[in-house]
Amino acid sequence: MPEYQSHETITAALERFNKRVFNAGYSFKVYDISKNYVYVMGSFDFAYYVNVHIEFRDMVYTNLKEADKWPDAWHDDQLFLLTEDEIKKWPDEQQTPFTTTEGLFRFLFNINGKENTRTGLTICKTLYIQWQHPAYED
Repeated sequence: MPEYQSHETITAALERFNKRVFNAGYSFKVYDISKNYVYVMGSFDFAYYVNVHIEFRDMVYTNLKEADKWPDAWHDDQLFLLTEDEIKKWPDEQQTPFTTTEGLFRFLFNINGKENTRTGLTICKTLYIQWQHPAYED
């Protein structure tokens, strides 16, 4: 499974990911959360297969819960890497202590819009994305 740990590789991976699932009718489901990672699956039809596996490793915070499910955002990106400016706009209880921690990335699923950081947020050091489609494998 490809591993992304720098701002450049994560940005490129998210660009590919969002392009591949744009208007594709995917649904997302949190399959597992442990003390160190969050594992999310994406599928066009969970009854038959899983199209993509997403893992947030070395996780320090998430507001996702196991078994959370949501449909895709259709005409928008599905997963965002938050910028420092976006993080500074959060209410104080969500900023502390993560805005100054080096080496952490803040990911937000587009569950109810990009401005809603109360759902879909994960802060971690490493992103993994594995596609079940051979042409999509990075």
